Amino acid sequence: MAVKHFSATYIKSLKEAVIAAFWYKNDLKEFLSASLRNPSVVNSLDWKDREKRKREIVGDLFSLMAGDESNFAPDIYCLTRGILEMTSYPGLLKLEDAEKRLAKAVSTREALRSCVAEHRKNIEADKKSRDYNFLKAEYERRKKEDEERNRRRAADDELRKKNPAKYYGKILRLKGKVTRETVKERYREMIKLYHPDKFNNLDEEFIELAKSRSQQINEAYEYLKNKFGIH
Repeated sequence: MAVKHFSATYIKSLKEAVIAAFWYKNDLKEFLSASLRNPSVVNSLDWKDREKRKREIVGDLFSLMAGDESNFAPDIYCLTRGILEMTSYPGLLKLEDAEKRLAKAVSTREALRSCVAEHRKNIEADKKSRDYNFLKAEYERRKKEDEERNRRRAADDELRKKNPAKYYGKILRLKGKVTRETVKERYREMIKLYHPDKFNNLDEEFIELAKSRSQQINEAYEYLKNKFGIH
């Protein structure tokens, strides 16, 4: 699905402002060549047909840009800036109805300026909406993580009360038949894996995690050591 960067009103306003700003095709071509990133886009328009009015040429350009708005967005912004920065229209001064043409150019330019202001408001509103949706999603994610963490903690507490041997065996990751040797072997592996000295160069949260896990591992080993009579 194509991404819409600009409203139909914005595009129509820009199109009318470009048409009103120029009377001669050469002036229009010069402006487009200076504004568009790719010269081939300007050259692809039909400038040779004398019967083709500038309105039709501009219409062809905007139809081309409408077909790939995401790619042409920078060009649309450049065209907009070019029109809004215009303070004089020398090409229109040569015409018999120059006053009328100048008034049209100015009115369409200012109409475009209003559309740009509305466009900026919409962008800001969209950004706020996306920020809100991101924060909401992040809140929901963390809420689910907290709920899952609390659920596991409650399940572990229940297991510790009902079957401490299984609970501590789970901490040492004991599987299958449990013997004195497997308890000692798993303890040495686990305490080495989570020894705090291995986490000294990491962030504080990792150091605290290692300390917490080491404490759990030692507690589990003490219980199972007594249960199995390990010396």
